Amino acid sequence: MTNYLTERFKVHEFDPCYLNLNLINLKGIYTTNIDDLIPQIIKKSNSRYLNEQHVNGDCIDPKGINYLPLHGFVNYPERGYVFSVEKIANIYNQATRIWSYLSAALEKYPTIFIGYGLNDTGVIEAITSEQTFQNAQKSKWIVLFKPSSDDISYFEGIGFNIILSETKEFLNELPLLDQWEKNKNKTNNEIEKVFAANIIPRGLEGLIQRPIEEFYRGLPPKWTDIIRNVIYKTSHYKVIENSIFNKQKGTIIIGSPISGKTTVTMQVAHFIQYDGLKLLFTDFNKGRADYILKIVGTQKTLLIIENFTDDVTSFLELKKHPNISLVGIDRSHHFGYVSHLIDKNKFDIINVTPLTEFDIQGIVNTIPDAIRKPEEEIRKKKAYDMEDSIFEFVIRHIKGESIQQRYKEFIQRLESEDIALAEFLILCAYMHTARVPLSMEVAFSYFNEYTYNDVIDMRKQLSDFLRADNTDELAQNSIDGYRPRSSIISGTILKHASTELFAKVLNTLIDRVSYIKICNYKTFRKWAFDKALITKAFPNWNDGKDFYEKVFLFDNRNPYVLQQGALYLSSKQKYQEAFDWIDRAKILTNNMQFSIRNSHAIIMFDANYEIDNPDSVEQLDRSMEILHKCFNDDMRKAFHAKTYADQALRYYKKYNNGKSIEYLKQSLSWLEEEIPKNTWAYDLKSYATKIRRALKLIE
Repeated sequence: MTNYLTERFKVHEFDPCYLNLNLINLKGIYTTNIDDLIPQIIKKSNSRYLNEQHVNGDCIDPKGINYLPLHGFVNYPERGYVFSVEKIANIYNQATRIWSYLSAALEKYPTIFIGYGLNDTGVIEAITSEQTFQNAQKSKWIVLFKPSSDDISYFEGIGFNIILSETKEFLNELPLLDQWEKNKNKTNNEIEKVFAANIIPRGLEGLIQRPIEEFYRGLPPKWTDIIRNVIYKTSHYKVIENSIFNKQKGTIIIGSPISGKTTVTMQVAHFIQYDGLKLLFTDFNKGRADYILKIVGTQKTLLIIENFTDDVTSFLELKKHPNISLVGIDRSHHFGYVSHLIDKNKFDIINVTPLTEFDIQGIVNTIPDAIRKPEEEIRKKKAYDMEDSIFEFVIRHIKGESIQQRYKEFIQRLESEDIALAEFLILCAYMHTARVPLSMEVAFSYFNEYTYNDVIDMRKQLSDFLRADNTDELAQNSIDGYRPRSSIISGTILKHASTELFAKVLNTLIDRVSYIKICNYKTFRKWAFDKALITKAFPNWNDGKDFYEKVFLFDNRNPYVLQQGALYLSSKQKYQEAFDWIDRAKILTNNMQFSIRNSHAIIMFDANYEIDNPDSVEQLDRSMEILHKCFNDDMRKAFHAKTYADQALRYYKKYNNGKSIEYLKQSLSWLEEEIPKNTWAYDLKSYATKIRRALKLIE
């Protein structure tokens, strides 16, 4: 039945009059149809793009149109359809938070109902819900064809303005302006107006000024810092610049956290002599990628994408366009998950973490005298090594309070003085760690016992500690999104927040906020439930287990939630529970996902490592066999090679027998095979060094 419905409702052609919908300034489209007509219509627009809200969550980009198919969608048949009378009657109760979102939308935006008779109980509930303020709803229209007098009385009674028309007649009345044709030959100036928030600035006019000391204390770089040329350009600057000038390749810039990736990229972006448009985007998905291509057209463009691994497939699609010089930025750890998808012949991969001696001295020399420690005090400090970030190195060389110290004291004081403000700040830091902004839509849902004005007042009180999201998503939008001022700050807030309050924030978010309200939910779900993050909030394993069970339901029974939950339970030495969870994840993915099989091997190894009997050794060997198969069968060979190397070293440390030597030799063989293919991956080299050292000791 599902296959039949899917094929039956796929749209192959449609009347051109539907394209007139692209002339309406749409914010969201909510439909009980399961067909793909609307996506095909919006795809033809040169001024807007479609955001699949049921996949990506809320979109606060004014150019994006939220699309929410309430009863299923032919592009995702595996999620099922709602057609039966019984299911339609029950759907409102099953997904009340989604319908409440529709209720809230009616309060914020004018709404028009086309080709719909409101026979669906969910929509009627959304319109007339006690949680919806009828007098706060914006204007509502409904297009009716030959309605009875009772119909007119009914719809007028619930606040509708009535348009008497056939659907086609109504669509043909919309101004027939061929808007997308006008956009085909945009000049650079016209494109820059569309992407005003993403243009690399040419000068200081209109930019906020600040003391450069703020940058050295830990705040992220601003364009004023870059343009004034007061930050040292490391040796990576020239490497990146040369890569961009190579028309045959794209450029990928990676590094450890707070290693200066963004700073050096901004320096290159501003100073490079590039004859074309220069654009920088932070939040990225397929809809955004398609829209960029549509607007840029054939114009020569330097396109820089931060956090590009959030949607690496769409990023790689951009590389196919010869007029685009493509640059991606992300953490090396995140890049490791997707590196097997990158053709190394088409991209230069530049790891900016290591610094030369000239870099180190240059950085020290550019620290302002007013905050630089005396030379004799600096000499007492340890030298820079690969374990340091640039930030950590700089902090050791400056006087006074760093940003980290300031926020540590602030969050601790705030918890004792104003718990609601502390929750707001922790919520914002958590969302930022999951690589999305905190939208006010999410904040309103989270603090549902407060009025809108109360929540807005909280945000105003924290204005010195938060920044408005500076992507073009927010440039023209009334829905604000906020982040802490840097990743250093968000990490500091979560590190020093009490576990009790952090746990409360996580639980309240899951209990009160629908996933469709979270900006770019597809990205959020990849990072928000990571074992390392949840461990901080839930030191007690029972509490953590309860949270992961709740998240599993919240995230539509996502098997990767079970995977992270299993790793969490394993870290708490609750191995039986961990095995149960990872087995459920394997079943849900038909044992076809190598990352889950890798986690299974890790849990098996950890569970048996401290046990001394023949059965435990057999399980350790079985774990190594699983990883061996993962390496042979999966494309992510570097990922599996590192896990195998780590376990081989631990196996050797405990047993130092013939089997352990075999594992070490096999591991070294794989590492030596992967290092030339992954020159950016310094951890591969580190593992190889450790294993060579162990084998030398054996000899």
